[in-house]
Amino acid sequence: MTNKNKIIISVLIAVFVLSLFVVGLTISYLVDTETIDNIITIGNVSLKVKEDNYTDNPNLDVQQKISKDPYIENNGNKDEFVFMEVWIPVDTITLLYETDIVIDNTEHKEGTVRISSADNELFKMLTTTDPKNKQVDKGSNENWDVEFFYHKADDEHTAGWYQIGTPTSETKTVTIEETTKTLKYHKYLFAYNTKLSPKDKTTTLFDAIQVKSFIDEELKGEYKIEVIGYGIQSELLDTNGIANDTTALTKSQCESVYEIITNKRVGENT
Repeated sequence: MTNKNKIIISVLIAVFVLSLFVVGLTISYLVDTETIDNIITIGNVSLKVKEDNYTDNPNLDVQQKISKDPYIENNGNKDEFVFMEVWIPVDTITLLYETDIVIDNTEHKEGTVRISSADNELFKMLTTTDPKNKQVDKGSNENWDVEFFYHKADDEHTAGWYQIGTPTSETKTVTIEETTKTLKYHKYLFAYNTKLSPKDKTTTLFDAIQVKSFIDEELKGEYKIEVIGYGIQSELLDTNGIANDTTALTKSQCESVYEIITNKRVGENT
């Protein structure tokens, strides 16, 4: 899987060149020339989305689980706040019960129909190391069957992720092994509440993925889960009470910072 990285840089450089014109004279003078080179390095905001334990291009069966642990590393030279989008493939499948279970005094056997054929997410997102993990909020999309657990920040003082915004239904054209196809997705957005200094890393957003249980014959093929990182320089950032020395953000502050990123991206594309 190819991870995409976004670099958010806002730099204005003004260069003034002074030219000295010497008028030639009939008298020859002894002259000397000295040049001062002013080398100026412009700081950069850069990030890398990484997965230490993911095996690229796995061939998975129904209900199979593998490690997938995306996180962001600040590989620039400025402090920054970072965000992560996760795009989960959706397709028409009949979801099945994975174990024998009793719901509202009704027994359901493993392998029987849980949700009839409909557009559903193909994968679960799971956490394995943090008992404080949290399932995502589906917002107004209550008809979605979602199993997405992530490492949530309990409050602004605990390093972790906030889900921000409402997940949306999207389509995207992707290339898988040189084949271009248009896939349906559910898109989720998360904000890391702690400022990253150069070389710092976030915690993982989640730790594993698992293929949901559905009728095997309904669906076979190749799909791509996309994880996209965004970053913005934290220095001089001042909105909704965010000061230069801020090390952790509330959820509302994360939303304000992401709005700045959104406005900048719109401006770059106009």
